[in-house]
Formats: sequence, C-alpha cells, structure tokens
Amino acid sequence: MEPSGIWEGGASDQDTDWDEPSWPSERPIGEPGRVDTFTAPGVGLRPATLERLRAGRDVELIVEYVSPNLPANADDRTIRRGQRLNKADVLHEMQALDVEEVEDYSHMPMNVLRVRSLEAIEALRHDPRVKAVHEVGVKYLQLNQSLPLIDQPTAYGLGATGSGTTVAVLDTGVDYTGSAFGSCTAPGGSCKVVYARDFPADDGSLDDDGHGTNVAGIVLGVAPQARIAALDVFRADGGASDTDIIAALNWSVANRATYNIVAVNLSLGGERKYTAPCGGSSYDAAFSSLRSAGIFIAVASGNESYTDGIASPACVPGAVSVGAVYDSNVGARTWGKPPNTCTDQVTAADKVTCFSNSASFLSLLAPGALIDAAGLQKGGTSQAAPHVAGAVAALKSLCSPATPDNILSALQAGGKSVTDARNGITKPRIDVAAATRRLTSTIDCGGGGGGTSKPDLIVTAVSSPTSGTAGGSITASSTVRNQGTAAAGAFRLGYYLSTDSTITTGDVDTTWGCDIASLAPGASQNCSGTVVIPSTLTTGSYYLGAYADKKGEVSESNESNNGLAASNTIYITGTGGGQYEAKDYYRKVNAYFYGTFGWGAMPDELDEWGAVLRDNSGSVWRPTGAGLQIYLSDTMGWGTAPLDLSTASLRVDEVLRNLFGSSWDIDPRIANYYVEALVSGSVRPRGFVNAILNDLAIMPRVDGTYGQPNGWTGGGSIRILLTREQFERYRERIESSDWWSFSNRESQTTLEQTLSVPD
Repeated sequence: MEPSGIWEGGASDQDTDWDEPSWPSERPIGEPGRVDTFTAPGVGLRPATLERLRAGRDVELIVEYVSPNLPANADDRTIRRGQRLNKADVLHEMQALDVEEVEDYSHMPMNVLRVRSLEAIEALRHDPRVKAVHEVGVKYLQLNQSLPLIDQPTAYGLGATGSGTTVAVLDTGVDYTGSAFGSCTAPGGSCKVVYARDFPADDGSLDDDGHGTNVAGIVLGVAPQARIAALDVFRADGGASDTDIIAALNWSVANRATYNIVAVNLSLGGERKYTAPCGGSSYDAAFSSLRSAGIFIAVASGNESYTDGIASPACVPGAVSVGAVYDSNVGARTWGKPPNTCTDQVTAADKVTCFSNSASFLSLLAPGALIDAAGLQKGGTSQAAPHVAGAVAALKSLCSPATPDNILSALQAGGKSVTDARNGITKPRIDVAAATRRLTSTIDCGGGGGGTSKPDLIVTAVSSPTSGTAGGSITASSTVRNQGTAAAGAFRLGYYLSTDSTITTGDVDTTWGCDIASLAPGASQNCSGTVVIPSTLTTGSYYLGAYADKKGEVSESNESNNGLAASNTIYITGTGGGQYEAKDYYRKVNAYFYGTFGWGAMPDELDEWGAVLRDNSGSVWRPTGAGLQIYLSDTMGWGTAPLDLSTASLRVDEVLRNLFGSSWDIDPRIANYYVEALVSGSVRPRGFVNAILNDLAIMPRVDGTYGQPNGWTGGGSIRILLTREQFERYRERIESSDWWSFSNRESQTTLEQTLSVPD
C-alpha cells in the first residue's frame, strides 16, 4: 500500500560499483608515468580479483577493441567481419598466455575473455588493437539501507536464507522477466517465481503497475533463497475485489504443501479507519484458515496518516499489521496528493513516516521509505509489509517447526523499540538477526534443542536397463527424498553415466532430468522418463545414476550424499567407432564454411569450432552459445525474416556456387525449391546452409560418413536430383583443402589431440 501521488516507480540507477571502464588509463600506452603493475585497487581491479589471480584462479573480463581500419562507407557486414578478424588476431596472439574466449558479441566490438594471470591482463592492456578492458560488474537488489537496518546480512549468515520456502504475494503481479527473479521466460524451474496467476480477468500483463514487482523484490531482498507465488488480484481499473483476494488466499492454503508457502503478503487495503480489531468480516474466516495451515499473514497498515487506527484487512484478527519507518535520512518529504498530504521535514532511520497508519494494536514496524527493489523505488506501508513476509520466510527456513505465533513472538521480542512521535505509541521495528537468535534458542528447531534446520536431499532408488546404444534412448527412473528437517526449495535432479558406482556432477551428464519445485521434510518424489545416451560415449560398461540438486541451489545439512547409482551396470554399444578423429569434425566445419563463404575454414577456426562440435556431441548447435550455422550466418549478415524473390534467388545461387563451384548445371528444381522456401519463410536465411546440406543428403556426419536426408516437399530426397559427378565434386571440394597440406605436421597432431573426445 503506497501513498498516492509520490512514487509511481522508475528504474533505480545506483548499481555503478566496479562496472565502469577501468583501464587503460587516459594516457596513451607507453607514456611516462603510466602504472603497469597491479599492486593496488586504484589501477582497476578489485582486491578480491587480484587475490583470485594470484591464487591461480581465472577471471572474466570484457574486452573492447578499437574500430577496424575500414573505408568510411563500409557496410555493416564489412564492419562486423573486420571486428571479427580483430578479435581473432588478438585471441590468437594471446593463446600462449592461456586466454580463452567465453562469449563473443557478434554485433559489437567486444567479447568476453577468461584470463588466468596478471601477465595476460598486461598484454591485453598494451595491445594497440584493444581499446579498453572492463572488469565484469555484479548488480544486486537495491535495498542498501533497509537490509542493514533490520540486520538481514547477519541473519543470512546465521542460516536464515529463505531456502525451500515460498511467499505468496497478492498484488498487481510480478514481472519475472527481470533479473531480480532470474530473467525468466516462465514461472517454475530455476525461476524465483514458482507460480503466477491472474485472479480477475487476465489483463495480458505480468505487472501493469510495478507495485507487485517491487514488493516481491523486497521479499527476496530479505530472504534471497525464497520463492514467490505471484497472485495478481487487481483488476484493470486498479481495484481488487474481496472475492479475488480471498480466492487467492484460498489458493495459498490449497497449495501450501506443494510450494511450502509459509507467508502471504497483502500490501493492500481500504481507506476506512478501524480504531479496534475488526472481527466478523469474510477475512476473519479466511485468515483463520491460513493460520490453521501454518501460514503467516503480513498486511500493510495503510497510508492515511491515522494515528489512532489502521485499515482493513490489517485490522482483522490473525493479520500481522505492519507500519512504516524510514530506513535512512532521505531529506524532507511530502506524501500524498492535496488536500490529503503529510510532510516530514526531518527524516532519519527508524523515524515513523507521517503517512503510516498507527494504533495501539499495530503489530510491527519495518522499513517502508524509500525502498529500491527489482529496479523500482517506492515508499509506503506496502514496502514495510514485505520486509516482514521476507523475514518470516528466512526464519522458517532456519526453523521449520516454528509456527506463525512463534515467529511473530520472536520478531516482536527481538525488535528494536521505536516510539511514534505523533501519538507516543511504541512498537517493535523488526531485527531479523535478533529474531533468529531468539527463535532458535527458545524452541526446538530440529536435531534436539535450539539450532538450525536444513533440508538434506538423497536419491533413494535408481532403475536402469542393462544395455543401451550411444545416441539411443533408454527409460530410467529414480526417487529423491528430503530426509532433512526443513523444506527444500526448487532444484534439478540430473542423470549421469559413470565408469564407477560413485555418482558426481563430474561424470558424463546426459542433460536429462527433472525440475522439482519444492520438497517438504520427509517427502519423496519420483523422476522418470527417457534418457538419451550421449552419442560420443565409447563402448563399455557404465553405471547410470541420479544426482539431486545438480546446480547446488539448495543449502543442505549434508552436501555430500546427493548421488546414487543403479545397482546394475549398463553396457553401452558405440555407433560410429567410438572416439572420433579430428578430421571427422573438420569435415563438418568445412562443409559449413564452404556453404557460407565458398572457402574452407582456417586452422584456428577448425580448432575453435571443432571443439564446439566435440563438446556438443557432434551437433552444429551449441546449447549455451551461438551455433556454428548461426555464427557463420551472423558473419554474413543473414537474418531470419523471409526474403524477397530477387534476394532469395541471389542467395540460393551463391550457396550452390559455394558448394559445387557452379550453379548453372544443378537441377533447376533444387534452386526453385529453395527460392520458394526462403520467400515463404519455411526456411530461414540464417538456417539456409544447414537446410541445404541436410536436404541434399550430403551433410557430413560427425563420424565422417554422409547421408542424413530430411526429404523435401518436392518429393523424395533432393540427393537423387544431383548427378554422381556433382556429388563427388562436392566431396572432393570439402575434403581437399590447404589444411591437409600444411608442412607443419606438429600442428595437425596438436589439433587432432585437441579435438579428440576425452576418456
């Protein structure tokens, strides 16, 4: 609940720590007086980064390059190719210093390099092709004053993290695409928002106001490992019907066990003043149901400046009403819209805001102005309530047996006493660290006596067939159990193949598994499905195993017991002779380069993209970065939109000439088919080379063989429309290149070793 007319939102831009360009300095390289040794933070590296390098650990840097020396009228495609060559030249010369490219920004003169020594950074700084080197900055939720005020950092260090818990935020929705929630495309999985729903008619927006996003961001600021259920209860006209609010409360009770919902936050209310608890409404029964289910109810007290009453539903028995204090000196502030305004000429930490409703039966105080969270800055009792809801999640994750009454008692007894100068009423402002100590010292949190309570995930069973084929599929099943005393939050269970019966995340990852939203203490969940055996796996006996929390998302009491292997081994038969040679990857890379450019790949390109194929089981797609065909198409400036007839004709002619050396003697039905496909959009320009190589049935497989026909709408395989001479000319073109005639045979040997699949 916010005072109207003041904080309508707006991005906070206070996260400038360490992300500005640090070096080179403004003086040209080599100018007298330039500091070239990394002995102090003032030259651009944080002390922690220096220590990391000195300890032999790598760091990532964003490297910005000078513009290539090109004609003033150079087109975009030429500029990008010049930038690419600049980057490639620098990277090639840096190989001796163990520098590795992590990511390339294909349309910018920048890339990300991983370096492992100060010497490498010095070399980059002095390279005339490098314009600047930037340390990679980290952005955090902007609750800079409120979190220290309530001693959240200390509480987090004590284990009050929110892990395994969910807070239901009944508000305007949550824009979970923001970085505060994991930049998600949908709720669930690793997203901080596990569920999202509009209870009134869907307005087509994740959050059309920003209020709910800010509120949810505050919850996660206090309890960083918690999850959010985003329940939009507001209509398009800005009102929230009691029916929708109660429906959302009902949903929270019904799904308490599924998501381990420990608190609901209601930063909403009516303007009517209640000078005493207001029992007897529909919220009375609703709140009673929530408390019976063990759900804490945090409600904003309201922003009408009442000094002897609060709003509804904060006044309802069972609700924990929350008033607002400033988190710091923010200068003189006027709140509201005339004629209903109030002014604080003086502001300071723990001063009750002039807009905050207060009464003798108010439950708690918490920071409410000014609060930056999820990229938005707002102020009101709406911002105070989620500090309490987040504190509940943090405390519950530490002590799962604690009831709402236990937690409220700890927050009140451990809070700092603050007197409202307007009415002389003294109430506790929450202190999460003090509440943590009080809670764990007064009740049994598990394990006997006071203490921390954590989840402990183990795999209790794994089933596996006794045989399989590399590249083929098998059916597997496993069961994961939480044997700890606290609920586990979202995690992923993965399947691995190991040469021994000990399963770790260092074994062969099948990439298949299950995303589990939460797991209550003592609960188990099955994960069954079809597992694809990596095609590069060599023939032999393996153990199939499952590993809980493969990404390390859950803080557990025992982090060493997450893996389990099936009792039997599975014998894997290879599909193409087991380990592939460098030349097999080379054929595939070269096919793309010929199709795209008309010339073969250079040694450094074979090295780079051959390694991509090796790491991706021979596929031209790269799951965590640009695929080979996308990389090449970007270099050529090819996009995804349909082409006009003239451009499509030129593109088809170009690729056919690149592949076969000519296009006029190719069956015209082939050319016409692809022209129509590019114009209609059924084949995208970016994927054109990939499509033609597949459809012509001449795509080299990773094992060096050919085939892979996909068929086409023209009937049958296009391969049959090529003459034998055309097909053989293509094979000869791909397999004969300057690469094979290098006099330096040591380079070939090194490349083959680099591209060989590890044991």
